[in-house]
Amino acid sequence: MGALGTPFLLDDGSGTLGGLVLYACVVLAGTGAIYAYRGWPSLLAVSFVGGWSVLLAGFWSAPSPTTGRYPEDLVALQLGVSFAWLLFWLVPTLREALRARYPAALPSPANAFVGGGVLAHATSVSSPLVALAFTQAIWQPASGVLGSVALAAAALYALAALALRRLEGTHIQSASLSFTQALVALLLLTISMVLVLDGDALLFALAAEAAVLHAAARRISSRVLSFEAHVLWAAVAVWVCGRLLIGLLVGPFPGSLPAPFLGAASLTDLAVIVLAFLSSRELSPRGATSTYRALAHAAVLAWLARELLPLPYGETWALLSWAFYAVALHLVSRRLPRGGTGEVAHVVSAAVAVWLGARLVGGTLAPGYPGAPIFNAQGLADLAVIALLALAGLLPGAVSPRRLARVYGLAAHAAFLAWLWRELSMPPGGEAYVTVAWGSYAVALLVAGLRLDRVSLFRAGMTTLFLVVGKLFLVDLASIEAVWRVLLFLGFGALFLALSFYTRSLWRPGRNGPIPGSEES
Repeated sequence: MGALGTPFLLDDGSGTLGGLVLYACVVLAGTGAIYAYRGWPSLLAVSFVGGWSVLLAGFWSAPSPTTGRYPEDLVALQLGVSFAWLLFWLVPTLREALRARYPAALPSPANAFVGGGVLAHATSVSSPLVALAFTQAIWQPASGVLGSVALAAAALYALAALALRRLEGTHIQSASLSFTQALVALLLLTISMVLVLDGDALLFALAAEAAVLHAAARRISSRVLSFEAHVLWAAVAVWVCGRLLIGLLVGPFPGSLPAPFLGAASLTDLAVIVLAFLSSRELSPRGATSTYRALAHAAVLAWLARELLPLPYGETWALLSWAFYAVALHLVSRRLPRGGTGEVAHVVSAAVAVWLGARLVGGTLAPGYPGAPIFNAQGLADLAVIALLALAGLLPGAVSPRRLARVYGLAAHAAFLAWLWRELSMPPGGEAYVTVAWGSYAVALLVAGLRLDRVSLFRAGMTTLFLVVGKLFLVDLASIEAVWRVLLFLGFGALFLALSFYTRSLWRPGRNGPIPGSEES
């Protein structure tokens, strides 16, 4: 350190930056040679701090009236930075690699404050970062130029990793020098991508790199690689989350609206989500799998909403897409019961049910929504959502545990009744139409329950009939014309009489036991 500081102590103002850099490089070459022979960690540490400090002091010591630095000074300083980088990278790395192979020829000094191997790893990682920072400060190049420099350095470190791998053997170890060189190459590659790429290309490149890191970490059981992959995915997740939230709250695209799902941003986000699903299969620890998949599923829902909401009837199409996604998750959970797919399917189904319920209640309280009764796009889409909820409950094994299938069936049943009320109560005399529709639906459930010997359908039909009777007395008597009241009461009276006569002939008993209310029950 004293030798490196000598030029500053003897400086009389007549020296040049090139001379300072040359002197520093000569001193560093000497200390590097001594370290290569003796292996003193303290000498390497002092040389590292002192060498970079001298170069930093030299950077601020050569002012120019116009540019702040003379061109020849910049070239000399860059040469000194390159020399220091190569010295602090190659000398410790090669010494430790050779010492591991020939321990008798290059012994480690006793009572060292830190091992030479630790310093070799540290200087391998820090030297290129410091050199890149100096290069940026000296030349202030465009980001693409500095990215190309980082990419070239990454290639050098990758080649060094391959060379050291041959010296160390065939087995990859996280503590090996070759592994450290590979990590530095990966770090420089990431920096290069950040500097060269932008927008969608950068987002996809970072996601792809994180996915590859997870696969490599699982293959070689490396916690370091796994940690780096988690860090990259965290950055990607924040980026994608911001894009989706901005698209939902502000608007997904500036200017004219492109076709949904086909824009570059849309396809990039979808590709990143797919990579997240693929990465969840390679995670370490395995407990992170559910977190990755839950975030990916949430991103899918937000992506669908962002793409569809700006369209005409966008809310309707977004709700329908969520319902299809929920059913798809239920079907996937039948094949892949692990990984939390079934739980996510229940959460998505609950969100769909709440969203649909708000639309049905809103349409009931605000007559005229969503438009012409029965034959309007929004009404038919809501009916499709109800059918999808019912399908999830009816498919064998789609909903697990099985007792939740009844919850799905009851939700679909109640939603269908509310849908009929919303759609048929719009025109004049609509309450009568609602009552007729409810009664017909109840009879259909009763007949289906008897023919299929399904107690749940029979009970749903009976409950709906009692609901129809309650509506007749509590609503229809006060809200519809007298002729409708007479026809409804006569019609339902005849219906109940017919059911009492034909129940036994319609029933097809099977393994489910007697129908409640029959003589055998």
